[in-house]
Amino acid sequence: MHGDPRRVAVIGNGSSAAQLIPRVAEQAEHLDVFQRTPNWVIPKPDATFGRPVRLALRLVPGLQRAYREWIYRYAETTLYPALAQGWSADLLRKRALRHLRDQVPDPALRARLTPAYPPGCKPVITDSSFYPALNRPNVDVVTGRIVRVTPKGVETTAGLREADTIVYATGFMSAEFLAPMEIVGRGGLTLEEQHVPPVRPQHQPRAGVTNNWPGRACPYPTGGAALRHLMVTHER
Repeated sequence: MHGDPRRVAVIGNGSSAAQLIPRVAEQAEHLDVFQRTPNWVIPKPDATFGRPVRLALRLVPGLQRAYREWIYRYAETTLYPALAQGWSADLLRKRALRHLRDQVPDPALRARLTPAYPPGCKPVITDSSFYPALNRPNVDVVTGRIVRVTPKGVETTAGLREADTIVYATGFMSAEFLAPMEIVGRGGLTLEEQHVPPVRPQHQPRAGVTNNWPGRACPYPTGGAALRHLMVTHER
């Protein structure tokens, strides 16, 4: 889009959208963000480590591991209970609402961005640049239901929103990371059949080398990157 003013439509407002919207908003002539359901958003803790801290992490034995241990314990004892409607759920909710109030001064926009469900029902977005991008004068948050996509843009129940470029930020299927390839293993079972339920018990995906594909190693169970914390716990 450099040097080519465009009207852009981003369909979706989850984690993928939160990463690209601030960059697109800086370059687009106009950006429409099509939102079906608002998400809970908390600020990203992005501290800068000064030279003394960097030296300490490099030179003090065990300090890096202790810092990683603190992050892990904080997530397990505070963040996980919040997502499971435990003791810290209200703390997370208040933090997200405060973040929304601090970064979105317009009460009408703030109302459209306030979720009507408890934190944890959907993935919580950790980002500090998403809301400021939605405040830009060239950005609109569109909540009308999409009816269809036309050659001129995106048509909603409220009318046509013209767009030169449409970006789909509607999520992904983590178990379909090999699509569109079709790989057939022993016994005629395809890799897609193994990774998409219903799955026969004897072919239940697990981490490691699978029987039907002895040359293929998978370092984590199907459902994948979201289970990385289980791998860390197992390693410990």
